[in-house]
Amino acid sequence: MYKFRDLRKVRGPSEGTRPIEAICFNGHWLDDEIEAFETLNVEGRNDFKRSINAQELSEDGNMYLSSRIPAKQLKVNFYWKTQNIEAYNAELKKLKFILFQPEVKVKFLDETDFYYIGTVEEFALEEPALTTKGSITINCSDPYKFSDAKEIESFDSQFTINDKDLIYPNKPKKITITPNADGANVEIDNLTTGKKLMATLAFTKSQKIVFDFDNLDFSIDNVSHLIDLDLASNFDDFLIKDGDQIKISVAGTCQLEYEAKQL
Repeated sequence: MYKFRDLRKVRGPSEGTRPIEAICFNGHWLDDEIEAFETLNVEGRNDFKRSINAQELSEDGNMYLSSRIPAKQLKVNFYWKTQNIEAYNAELKKLKFILFQPEVKVKFLDETDFYYIGTVEEFALEEPALTTKGSITINCSDPYKFSDAKEIESFDSQFTINDKDLIYPNKPKKITITPNADGANVEIDNLTTGKKLMATLAFTKSQKIVFDFDNLDFSIDNVSHLIDLDLASNFDDFLIKDGDQIKISVAGTCQLEYEAKQL
C-alpha cells in the first residue's frame, strides 16, 4: 500500500484576471507587480532541437553516433503602457531588478504545475516610448520543464510508480527509508530498469536511511555513509518513470521524492 502526494504550492492570479500565458519570474508575477506590463504571448515553450553527432560514410548517408538536446530559448512578448516619464522610469527600474537574477524558476499561468530554470538573455523595448511593445528572451540551460516536488509514500516492500506526468526518465530527488526493525544491508531495486542502490552496514529501528540525489549523499540518522555505498550501485543513473516497479529490501516506510520533467 502506498500514498501519492503532490507537494506543489500554487500561488498567483486567476486565469480570469490575467493573460493566459502570464509569466511568473522568480516568484514575481510580472503582470501583477509591474503596472505597465501585460503579457501578450510566449514563443518557444513547445519547441526543441536536437544536435546530431554522426559519422560521414563513404556510401550514401551518415552513421548515427549520438545526439543531445541543447538549451531552450523562451521569448515573452509584452505590451508596455505608462502615463508619464516618471512612471516609465520607475516601472523599468523595478522590472529590470526582477529580471536581473540568473538561473531562477520561470512559470506560466496556464501551466503552474511546471517550471523552467532560466536566465534573461535579452530585455528589449521596440522603441523608447511611453506606450510600446517589448520582449524578454530567457535562456533555459536545461531544456526540460519540471514539476514541483512530488512524493510517494509506501508501506510495502514493493510498489509501482503511477504518475502520468513522469513520461521522461528522471533521477529522484531523495529516497528516505524508515525501518521498523534493526537490520543490516540496504538495497533498492528498480525492477523495470535493473538499476540498483546497495549498501552494507548496520542500522537500528527508526533511523532514517536517506539516498540524497540532489546532494550526492547517502546517510543514516543524518550521518554521511557515502563511503559505504556499494561501488556497483547506480547512483548516477538510477532513473524512474511512470510504471516502474521499485523494490525495497528494508521493512518499513519508504518516501520517494521526485520531480517530473517534460520537453
